[in-house]
Amino acid sequence: MIVIAQVWSETEFINALEKINQNPTSIKHIIFDFLNEVNYVFSKGSELDIVYHKIIQLAYDFNIPLTILTPYCINEPPLLDFSQNKYARINIIHFETYWFNKTYNFWKNAYYRNPNKMDITHLYVNETLDDFKYPYITLNNISKNHRCLFMDMLAKHDMINSGAIAWRDLRRDCDDIRHTFPEGMPDSMYRNYPYKYWTPKVMLLDQTEQRNLYNQETVPFEYNQSLVQLITESDDTVNFISEKTCTAILLNKPFLVASAVNFHKNLNRFGFVNYDELFDYSFDSETDMELRFEGIAENIKRYKSCDADSLKRIHNKVFDKLIYNKKIAMTYVNSISPEMQNIVNLLKQENITDVHSPLNMFL
Repeated sequence: MIVIAQVWSETEFINALEKINQNPTSIKHIIFDFLNEVNYVFSKGSELDIVYHKIIQLAYDFNIPLTILTPYCINEPPLLDFSQNKYARINIIHFETYWFNKTYNFWKNAYYRNPNKMDITHLYVNETLDDFKYPYITLNNISKNHRCLFMDMLAKHDMINSGAIAWRDLRRDCDDIRHTFPEGMPDSMYRNYPYKYWTPKVMLLDQTEQRNLYNQETVPFEYNQSLVQLITESDDTVNFISEKTCTAILLNKPFLVASAVNFHKNLNRFGFVNYDELFDYSFDSETDMELRFEGIAENIKRYKSCDADSLKRIHNKVFDKLIYNKKIAMTYVNSISPEMQNIVNLLKQENITDVHSPLNMFL
């Protein structure tokens, strides 16, 4: 038996421990499938943290191979001390380009509900761009510390009213996200963030209660009317390439990312090229997050007064790079690493073709 545990399902994670406990000698392999998100999200001493370490201990005690699948580039998990033998046996596969595959396939399958009818299978998605109206668009669902800071930096440079902004201001731990707006808006996790320049408020674009507000496989109509996407990534401390950055690349959109230090440099490592014709990327290596995000605001500020024709000409300057980056992204959509292929082959050998985890998309 192969046991698969994924962090986004607490029940299945706990059930995995029960399966192993019942008959550990029958377990051929344990897989922590944390591809959707960082796998080290457990609070120390929490129930999941305890389960996590109990499974690792059982794997060690009964000599069961254990593999961790992660989309992060982290050499040593904070919760694992690899100087200990029980941790040294763990195989970690860093599948950093996982979200390109997932994003592409989700968009392709959700084409019918995308009001913009943006066909992600085309090399150039925006064959007929609407007239540009905004220098930038930024889409924010859950309010996090670094997103609040980023909005504050836009306000500092008087850029709030110049762009297309979605600021839903949802709590990270909101149980019921099927709300209409503005009634029923859940409290913000960062309602008490110490803003210096911006007075926060819920901001929506073309989205109404008739639309599925939470589909990550759609974008508002303002997306095609904006020159650049300013992306506030999922994490501000780790270079994690999520669907947010993948979407911009796969939809041929120039972008800047508010995330960890050297995020754009990390993208270069995978073959993607910068839009040097549009941006000064010196902010990318700035270790002070406020200064780093201010650098992004200053980059986009230069396009504040551009009219539609000017924005279209600026877009045309990087057209070839948009196509180039899409081609690079498609190489990751259409392939997985040999290590990942070995895991997929292992599951297929055991006739496992349907699992409740991110791995399912490769079976």
